[in-house]
Amino acid sequence: MKTDDHSAEVLCWGTGLKGEFGLGERSGPFRVPIVNQLLRGIPVRQVHVGAYHSHITTEDHRVWSYGWNSSGQCGVESTEPIIKVPTEI
Repeated sequence: MKTDDHSAEVLCWGTGLKGEFGLGERSGPFRVPIVNQLLRGIPVRQVHVGAYHSHITTEDHRVWSYGWNSSGQCGVESTEPIIKVPTEI
């Protein structure tokens, strides 16, 4: 996560084969960091990552998740094996 006094941007890089970047249909590999545009406007406070999934905690204590969900690890109300976009829990 890149921050300054006014905003936070979530950066991602790597293979991204299981939706762990939360970029929708777009996947890696990315050799240099890119900004997750789907999280723009969300007041990100923390990013928590697993092997193939991610959770975002916001300034107002909401939680968003995306990535590999084969065992429900994203915590969203979906049985889809991959959550492709940030989804609020």
